[in-house]
Order: sequence, then C-alpha cells, then structure tokens
Amino acid sequence: MGDKRDKKSVSIVCSSTIWAGTEKWALRACECLQDRGWYVTFFVKDPQVFLPHMSRKIPVRTLPFRNEMDLYTVAKLASWFRQHSSYVIPTRVRDYLLAGVAGRLAGSKILLRLGVVRRLRDSYILDKLRYNRLPHALVVNADVIRTGLYKTPWMKQKQISVVRNGVDSPGNVTEERKISLRKELGIPEDHLVITGAGRLAREKRWDWFIKAADKLRNDFPKISFYLLGDGSERDSLKELVSISELGNQFHLKGFVSNVDDWIDASDIVTLPSRNEGVPNFLLEALGRAKCVVATSSGGTSEIFRNQKQLLLTDTDDFQQYVAFLHEASGNRNLRERLGTAGLQTIRDEFSWTGMVSQLENLLLDL
Repeated sequence: MGDKRDKKSVSIVCSSTIWAGTEKWALRACECLQDRGWYVTFFVKDPQVFLPHMSRKIPVRTLPFRNEMDLYTVAKLASWFRQHSSYVIPTRVRDYLLAGVAGRLAGSKILLRLGVVRRLRDSYILDKLRYNRLPHALVVNADVIRTGLYKTPWMKQKQISVVRNGVDSPGNVTEERKISLRKELGIPEDHLVITGAGRLAREKRWDWFIKAADKLRNDFPKISFYLLGDGSERDSLKELVSISELGNQFHLKGFVSNVDDWIDASDIVTLPSRNEGVPNFLLEALGRAKCVVATSSGGTSEIFRNQKQLLLTDTDDFQQYVAFLHEASGNRNLRERLGTAGLQTIRDEFSWTGMVSQLENLLLDL
C-alpha cells in the first residue's frame, strides 16, 4: 500500500456500538473527505453499526477498543498512523485517549472532534490528556461548547474551532408518501403524530415528553406519540408511560435504523434535552421540513435565536414546552410555516459540502 504520510491522509476513529449523531458525522466526514481526494481510513469497534449506512466503499479497520487503557488497540493504531495517516480525528471520549496516544507516538496531527457541551475537571489528569496534551486542536459544532471548554484554565491556549454539522435536506415528502409510510410503520393514518428520538438517557429528559403527552391527549383525542431509541432510562420511562395510563397512545419503539422514515411520517418532532451541542436529530428534522419543538439547550439557541424556524423553549421551562407542543398540535399552518423556514436555514447553513470544506482547511492548517 505504501507510505501515504506525504499526501492528504486521515484516520477517523469512532468506537461506538450504536448509530446516532456522532456516528453519522464520522461516517459522512469519511465519505466527504474521500470525495475530495483524501486517503481515508475508518477505525471502528463494530462495522455493523456503519455498514448499513454507507453510500460508498470506505476502508474500514476493526479494533477491540476494550477500554481507555487498551494497549493492543493503541499499538495497532500507532503502527497504522505511522505509515498511513498524517492526520487523526477521534470522535468519542474513549477514542480521545487511545487515538490521541497512538497519534502522538506516530507523529500524526490530532484534531479532536467534540459534539456536546462537556464540563472538564480541572485537576483530573485524564481530562488534561484527552483535551489538552494529546490533541493539537479541537473542532466543535457550537460556540457554547468552545466557551465551556475555555472555562477550564488549562484549555485557554488551545485552538478550538467551530464547524457546524452537515445535514441532509431533502425537504418534506408528499402526502401520498406520508400515508404509505404510516401504513408501513403501523401509525394511524388520521392521527397527529409527535416523535422524539435519541438515547434514552437522563440528560435527554424524555420524561418531559411523556408528561407533556399526558396533558395533550385530553385536547387531541386522535394523537400518537413515538419515542425512538434505547438506553439506560428505558425501564423508568416505560414505567412512567404505564403510570400515566397513556395506553396505546405513547410508544417506546427502541432502536430503529429507519429514523428518517419516522421523521417523514410525523407531524411534529420534539427534543426536550437539558444538555446538547447541536443535536443531529433536530437538524435532520428541519432538513425534512418538519415542525420542531425543542429546548434551548447547548448550541441550539445559539443558531436559532427566534421562533421563525422552530419553537424553542427555555431549557428548564416545562410549562412552556407543553404550551408550544399544544400550539403546534392545533395549528397546521404554523407547522407548515416553521417547516418551510427551517428547511431553508438547513440548506443555507448546514450543508455537508460546507462542513467538510471547513474541516479540510482545519486539517491542512495543522
């Protein structure tokens, strides 16, 4: 294969075992950089997470990524980087340390990608290694993440750049396609449908969605709620649905691979998180011209400063969250107006072409 170090060569590392926003970003970054003439290698723990979503052939290499002290993985990464990768982009917390150490051993430039607001521990040596000592620079998707990182004294001199996520923006489906999807997914054709998706984790605050559903069902008898995803909070959320007596109106669907179909079949998409960067699910819903009701956590309010593209509540205002869901549920014209405006914003500011162009420049600047 030869030494690729003198050319545009990059390894992107993503050890995740589930498909979500970070994983989509990593895969699309690989594909887009390859389209721009880069020699790309994609290091993963489980190829089956990514293979169903690949639109073209990318060199994929599998390693165990057992833990942050996995010396075998570090050795294998370093050996590859030394010969084939001028640049390394780790994308998850476990990858930051393993790929960071391997990259330093190999003499590669390391651009750490961070997609959520993270509070660093000032005296914690592993945080200093992950975010300061090992990477040459960081890329984040919202200024609020950069601002949060700079609050830690030893991060103040680090180069941290903001690059917005790229998002597909096909627009809304036809009414015929929407009806067809509802039949395929088992959704009542004549119901108003509200959908949320993401990890079932405490910071996603899906209990708000369930409690809001309990309030909405009285005013909208023909309404269905769907929550896509899996995680540590599944049992507690299932119990909350049972206590609320939502019966067959609220559905915990678990992990699904066809999230786009669920978005297309929905009338409203919601995300009540208390902590986010700029969530892909929200952007993807806007890119499909959907009405979105979300909290202003993380970088969301930084990008959408008014109510023209989506209904954005204060991060901790549950009553406002319910009110906005109620307003959107009862006003089709509002849903369509927001969907149109949101789609245009995504097409103007969140293209994959624009994202990878900025990413490429950051790599070459290193």
